[in-house]
Amino acid sequence: HIGRIAEGVWSSSAMPASEGDGVVMSMVSFGATGAFVGTAIGSFHAIIKPVSEPKFTNSLKLAGSHAANLAAICAVYAGTDEVLTSMNGESTMNKVAAGCIAGSLPGLQRMSPGLAFSGCVIFGVGQIVGDHNKFEQGD
Repeated sequence: HIGRIAEGVWSSSAMPASEGDGVVMSMVSFGATGAFVGTAIGSFHAIIKPVSEPKFTNSLKLAGSHAANLAAICAVYAGTDEVLTSMNGESTMNKVAAGCIAGSLPGLQRMSPGLAFSGCVIFGVGQIVGDHNKFEQGD
């Protein structure tokens, strides 16, 4: 298993071309998407949040914070899913485990076991619901 994982980290040679570009490329792609969406969410948050400091400074802080957090969550999800898929093949449980691990990041960052557990459950269940809807649509 370790050899297949190591090969899949840097290239798609461990996986068929239809399964992706490897762990690093998936993490970069998902992370960049997370950063983009996080920036948008942070910017919106800055608009609606009353602050005492200058608006522009506050906007940059919130956009950066949200971008970094969402990028980390997305990158961890993608990396975990890629590694598990390379080891076990395509499975809903891979996505659930990846969602659980990624969803626990905000709680782990705040050193809150309860928040980490809640994030794990919410993101894991979200993956089950998403995969079920995909299955129902016949994809």
